Amino acid sequence: MMFNGCSVRAPLWGAFSLVLAVAGCHHFDRATVWQFAKNNPTAPIMSLATLIAHNGLRTQRKIARVKNALDFQNNYLSSEISKKYIANAVQIANNKSAEELSVAALNDQDLLCIREVLNSFERMAIGIEIKAYDSKVLFRSYASTVLTVWKALRPYIRERQQSASYVYCHVDKLAADWMAKRDKKISRRDKAV
Repeated sequence: MMFNGCSVRAPLWGAFSLVLAVAGCHHFDRATVWQFAKNNPTAPIMSLATLIAHNGLRTQRKIARVKNALDFQNNYLSSEISKKYIANAVQIANNKSAEELSVAALNDQDLLCIREVLNSFERMAIGIEIKAYDSKVLFRSYASTVLTVWKALRPYIRERQQSASYVYCHVDKLAADWMAKRDKKISRRDKAV
């Protein structure tokens, strides 16, 4: 029997093996399991309850990641201020050459705008990496925005990384992952047509 691509019997057998190991049985065959279950009628029920609880926890974690991603989306990326910052950052990057995107060449307002946008994307990337946010939800909503901003501001990011290599490294990794994912989706769509 299969459930979500995994055998249902394998975890169940693992739970019974764990119960047998705790009970001190070292030989795991069907007769031993049957004898153990006959002598300890609550052990299989406890094993099954453990598996159900584990599955419930996994489901709750996934729901929490999706909720956190939606909260991030609604609280930060959907605000008018952040939309303005993102639009300004893209405009700054598109209207200035790579040399003009240096820290020394940018005025304070432009630096604030660029840093605010990149820092928010860095927080999002870290949240995805530690599995606090669901990557699929944020990819569907913001892949094009993140990739557009990241490509436009790469000269600024590279300059910052020369002095501290860890700066915006999570955004770099996220952008590379999302570009590969986007390209894969596009190639699948083109093959289907």
